[in-house]
Amino acid sequence: MRRSAAAVLAAWATLVAAGQAVLLEHSTAAGDPGHPPAVLPRELAEALRWAPMQPLLLLAAHPQCPCLPATLAELQRTLDGAAPPTLRVLVHTPSSPPPAWDSGADAELRRRLPAGVAIDDRDGALATKLGLRTSGHVLLFAADGRLRFTGGVTAGRGHEGDNRAGRTLAAMLGDAGNPQASTAVFGCPLQADSSPHDGPCCDHERPRLDPTAR
Repeated sequence: MRRSAAAVLAAWATLVAAGQAVLLEHSTAAGDPGHPPAVLPRELAEALRWAPMQPLLLLAAHPQCPCLPATLAELQRTLDGAAPPTLRVLVHTPSSPPPAWDSGADAELRRRLPAGVAIDDRDGALATKLGLRTSGHVLLFAADGRLRFTGGVTAGRGHEGDNRAGRTLAAMLGDAGNPQASTAVFGCPLQADSSPHDGPCCDHERPRLDPTAR
């Protein structure tokens, strides 16, 4: 009996360890980094309602991605105390939302963003032109249109807290003389239009989309 119980406990411990390893691997698996342009094309600058007078900060956002709230929180943390750039959020908007589409999450995202920041990205057309493929991807263009930063601002899928990626973006915002930087981006594919994305994208359920949450 003792041997049997010990065997069961050993098997259970092995399964737990394996499950934790899978979760860790998933939470730290980066998304597609895409291929953003080295210089923002003029036609895209017009579509983004941006004049080259101050830096442009872009965020590609899929409203159904459960990783998005962490990205919004870290982006807000990064912007606190920094010289305010022009901020634009490309909100992925399918022309024909599937039955699983959560319109409430979309509305909540837009409600939380400052006026004039959200841009309807119909079927991800603008994100595609910018070479972006993952929700949570951030681009920083200097006042002259040159790409200064590309990547994410979290340490993993749905992870909040001080991290190297956020600090890197903050440094770029504070000093235009820093060399171009790139970080890994964690989020769901921008072209995934279903709410569950054929399975959980991040390591937790989707909380409310509050960019001021900590």
